[in-house]
Amino acid sequence: PILAILESCRDETGAGRYTDGSQVCIAGVVTASKTKTTKNHSLMAYVTLEDNTSSIEMLCFSKVLNTAGSYLAEGSAILVRGRISLRDEKTPQIMCNDVYPLDGTPLPAAPAAPGGPRLLEGRRLVIKCPRLDDPVVHHISLLLKMFPGTAPLIMVMADTGKRYAARCLLHQALYEELKEVLGEDCVVLQ
Repeated sequence: PILAILESCRDETGAGRYTDGSQVCIAGVVTASKTKTTKNHSLMAYVTLEDNTSSIEMLCFSKVLNTAGSYLAEGSAILVRGRISLRDEKTPQIMCNDVYPLDGTPLPAAPAAPGGPRLLEGRRLVIKCPRLDDPVVHHISLLLKMFPGTAPLIMVMADTGKRYAARCLLHQALYEELKEVLGEDCVVLQ
């Protein structure tokens, strides 16, 4: 449980079960997620994971985001492997190594691109959604929160033909997740 990790790290005698660098495996629900670009232009995310005892902040860097970024949307139940990071007087954090969905969905393979951020070549994404009130549109809105950016994303509704505009980061993980959710034919990079 997350509370056990937090209480053990507060033990000032140093005799706690969990210390800086301890490897942990925890399960919980993502309650918040915020991405940012690092100094070396790679993507990272601050993700809050909560179980029935407490919550903890995780730091997820580009390797994790490239393979499992879509599982870090708010409301997702996940299993996380990582190590505890204790810095100064701050609350303990988890440096995330692996994320697995708790619904049995297999992790997508990491894109085979050279090192660095997995950004896509193109100007915009055009996606076709069934209808505005479809649950997949809510899922897409959560994905867009995970990949904030300046590239245009155009959502075309299949039932009405109406178009809606949004902004996103043209990232391989976002592109792959959209193709999985909507189908190959419904996601076009232009």
